[in-house]
Amino acid sequence: MSRQRPRPQALRCASMLAAATLGLAACGSQGRATLLTAHVASAIAATIQRQFGIATTVTCPAHPPEQSGYRFACIARLAVGAYTVAVLETNAHGKVSYTGGPLRALDIVSIEHAIAAAMGHGRRAPASVHCPSPVLQRSGLAFTCTARTRGGTIVRFTVSQDNGNGRVTLASA
Repeated sequence: MSRQRPRPQALRCASMLAAATLGLAACGSQGRATLLTAHVASAIAATIQRQFGIATTVTCPAHPPEQSGYRFACIARLAVGAYTVAVLETNAHGKVSYTGGPLRALDIVSIEHAIAAAMGHGRRAPASVHCPSPVLQRSGLAFTCTARTRGGTIVRFTVSQDNGNGRVTLASA
């Protein structure tokens, strides 16, 4: 049922629209409604987790206007790298849709195994290797992994992504 007159701000703030894509409204300053982007960010993080199996922390602009057709970007941060998600308000009542390009994370377990193999066997053989995870698979991103030998020596490796297809270069720091 549609209303011909605008709802008072208090009613607009008290009611929330839950839709398949996502609908969220909040109070704004000076009588203008703004979107509750914390809920948008939570929904995006949940979608990324569900679709890709990747844990992210998502941030969105604090107070975008509640306005049909308004576009803004949220940032999904991985342990290494950030992924942009485009958000479109599909109506003036807080309903949004969001899209992003392909999202791939590096196979960190394989990288940790490659570091262990690069260190060899014997005294220098690592007791443990740790890399940040998840890491966005994107050309040019670099990060540091740490290997600890059985003798307690810590060796750091810089891992640089050569391309967006998972190829990396290891260099001991």
